[in-house]
Amino acid sequence: MKYNRRTFMRSALTGTGLLLANGRAWAVPAPSERITVASIGVGGMGMTDLGGMLRTPEAQVVAVCDVDSKRREQAKFSIENFYSEEQAKGSYKGCEQYGDFRDLVAREDIDAVVIATPDHWHALIAIEALKAGKDVYCEKPLALTIDEGKAIVKAVQRYGRVFQLGTQNRSNPLVRRICELVRNGVIGRVKRVQVGIPPLSVTPPQPIMPVPEELDYDMWLGPAPWAPYTKKRCHGTFRIISDYSGGPVTDLGTHYMDVMQWACGLEETGPISVKGEGVFPKNAFNDLLLTGRFFCQYEDGPLVEGSTDYIQGCRFEGTEGWIFLPLGFPGPESNPVTKVPEASDPLLLDVELGPDAVRLRKNDNHHATFINCVRTRRETAAPVEAGHHATNLCHLGNIAMRLGRSLKWDPVQEVFPDDAEANAMLSRAMRSPWRLS
Repeated sequence: MKYNRRTFMRSALTGTGLLLANGRAWAVPAPSERITVASIGVGGMGMTDLGGMLRTPEAQVVAVCDVDSKRREQAKFSIENFYSEEQAKGSYKGCEQYGDFRDLVAREDIDAVVIATPDHWHALIAIEALKAGKDVYCEKPLALTIDEGKAIVKAVQRYGRVFQLGTQNRSNPLVRRICELVRNGVIGRVKRVQVGIPPLSVTPPQPIMPVPEELDYDMWLGPAPWAPYTKKRCHGTFRIISDYSGGPVTDLGTHYMDVMQWACGLEETGPISVKGEGVFPKNAFNDLLLTGRFFCQYEDGPLVEGSTDYIQGCRFEGTEGWIFLPLGFPGPESNPVTKVPEASDPLLLDVELGPDAVRLRKNDNHHATFINCVRTRRETAAPVEAGHHATNLCHLGNIAMRLGRSLKWDPVQEVFPDDAEANAMLSRAMRSPWRLS
């Protein structure tokens, strides 16, 4: 089903106490019995996540936060309109809006937050929310840097909270099926995985513009270096600038690397070396990778190649055959497969796994799974450690391509042994007064 801001709130079945969600009728708990949720960042992906939470009957969205007043007002309207229809009472007023996430996470009546801000805000907001006792659903990539990701992992462990990354491929039945085939040795021992990542084009220098009245631009920049406002720096196009993102490599690349490690059983470790080469723009507005490739070698494991030369997806090459899983942008129904998977022998795709086969966790709805885990305290569909390792692969690739040379990597300590230049790229300085605590 396709939807936008007008259509993502599908109506309740009036007067029946049932809500239509993903084509099924669900009993609707009373609002007082639901998990209370707040959305921080309600732009493109933020509205998608908001729609997912609204369609989860066990959740009640009670607050939104965004530095853009128009966006948060639109989100508030959508939420209240949805619940008005659900309750069939004509008017519902129960969603508060905030311009500063700190005011939102200070509320004791909020159980969980959804973070869908630009990447450079993920760590600060996630850690603040975890400290305040909130469970967290965070969009990928986990963080802007490897050190920020480590800090999030430590905070989840320290405060004992539930955390799920927005790697929605894990809630797609076909992705899970292919990963189970690979994990169970249908193609033999995996020797190599090719991961296709989209390229980036050059954006020419942009003019300085007045800051829109509705945008708190200084708060949007937050910990990033100060820079003059221009439209392409912010909403929708921030991923082309390294101060805020790692580009397509950490954006869609995190999705695809997560599928790779899920299939290969590499969610709790990392490579021992990485090398890369790439083309970066000169005298342009954007400064992230245009085209390139990088190679991550696992100890006693496969060679994983990320490249802009390949079709988006994962090609698993084993000692007894290969399987290619095409991937695209994970949509609102968690259905990122855009083409039919291929194999060296089509019969490989139809292999029936036996009763003793390794089975991956079944999740068919990423948002509903998170809410269920908040209630039960079970491990989520996309745990923080797995998300950290998937994101790390992309960060390592960006670092290797930027430096243009081979690097040794310690997957336990998460440092480049005896390489000060590379280690300096594991973190970023934050603009005062922001800092990780």
